[in-house]
Amino acid sequence: MTFYYYYKDTKGEWRWRLKGDNGRVLAESGEGYKHESDCLEDIRLVKHSQGATVVKQYRQLTQTLWALERARPESEKREAPL
Repeated sequence: MTFYYYYKDTKGEWRWRLKGDNGRVLAESGEGYKHESDCLEDIRLVKHSQGATVVKQYRQLTQTLWALERARPESEKREAPL
């Protein structure tokens, strides 16, 4: 069963981890939260981002932007700013 769990670290901050069926950590908060509610809100945001676009990052920002623009449907493309 894949699940999120949250806990207080040694600094007294709240953190979360997502564990897979095999027990491996798939993701973690990356930062501590002073308030438990902030930690739970971060979990909620991550859970609802499952439809987010996956983008391969290139070495240069211009290449990344170009790859993103190429992947967009024609109807969503816009002219570059002057």
